[in-house]
Amino acid sequence: MKFYVLANEEIVTGFNYVGVEGEEIITPEQAKEAFTRIKKMSDVGVLIITEKIADMLHEEFLKWQIESLYPLIVEIPDFSGHIKDRPTLVDAIKEAIGISV
Repeated sequence: MKFYVLANEEIVTGFNYVGVEGEEIITPEQAKEAFTRIKKMSDVGVLIITEKIADMLHEEFLKWQIESLYPLIVEIPDFSGHIKDRPTLVDAIKEAIGISV
């Protein structure tokens, strides 16, 4: 099982330095094509995407999270920082279990 990243060029390059493959995404069309292709790759266990790319894939992304097991999808902020008013993973955990972590 391997990791794969969809992000801007700088983030993809950084992940490449530690051995994680990935590709640069600029347009929503690129995001949709890459996401469709990666879902079919049986060796990808964790897909790392930026919050902006998650927004580009909104409908496909939500459907995949609800209906599928792999790859697991992890959202990260890009270099511009966390998107305002977007819940973080910790926020989602707090809401799901009802306690502070």
